[in-house]
Amino acid sequence: MGFKEGSRVEVLRKKREGYGSCFPAKILSRVGNVYTVRYELYLTRKGEPVVEKVQKEDVRPCPVPAYEGESWVLGDITVAFDL
Repeated sequence: MGFKEGSRVEVLRKKREGYGSCFPAKILSRVGNVYTVRYELYLTRKGEPVVEKVQKEDVRPCPVPAYEGESWVLGDITVAFDL
């Protein structure tokens, strides 16, 4: 799946800090199978968003927002992302 500049995505971190966690980010650019992303909630010590290059396989679409106030019932359908 390819993403365009400006797309909101989730990125699986494979570096030491935050290893194995997914963080929301925005695609800044793409060259081949490498995306440059700016994280929304992953910040530097100065409080600025971290910008880094990540592999295509570490990027996935943002999940659909959950709706508050609705309960799950037997037979409901959902979408799941599996890495």
